Amino acid sequence: MNIRQHVIITTVTMLFGISVLKTNSVGQANDQPDIKLQPSTGTFAVYGDIRFTDASHCLMSSAYARKALIERIANLSEKPDFVALTGDIVYRGDDSKDWSVFDDETKPFRDQSLQLFAVLGNHDLRGATGQSNFVEHFEELKKHSELKTRAWYSLEYGNNTHFILLDSQSSYAGGSPQGQWLTNS
Repeated sequence: MNIRQHVIITTVTMLFGISVLKTNSVGQANDQPDIKLQPSTGTFAVYGDIRFTDASHCLMSSAYARKALIERIANLSEKPDFVALTGDIVYRGDDSKDWSVFDDETKPFRDQSLQLFAVLGNHDLRGATGQSNFVEHFEELKKHSELKTRAWYSLEYGNNTHFILLDSQSSYAGGSPQGQWLTNS
């Protein structure tokens, strides 16, 4: 029996939480990107609401905790196939300094060749350039210019697991573009 798993990821409040999960594979979509990834280890990590920023800008974000979490994930004995970030990646999406902090502190992921996937949170959207800045900091997402205006997509992870990554800042209502896409995914 071939059982297909569906995983929906949207912005959630999970301060400095980490989940490392095992699975056996993925899914589909239509007019939005449907990224395909073949499992190597069958392990992935999910965390969010981390808000990369200068410590003086936000008391709810700790550089120490962010760095410790990233080092832990990057150095797991069983290397994750990818890391999913569940929104509020930075404190202010239109602040290039916050994105510099993100780039600097996530370097261990790039050093380990870990793929990063993310969903847009309200902090990432802040300011006129927030959403474009968001897309530009994820190698796979950069390949899909439509994500600069419609930030939802899916990820097929092997043959049995379909991740649906939603934009919490756009409507999910049935008649909305994201709602129609979600119905057809």
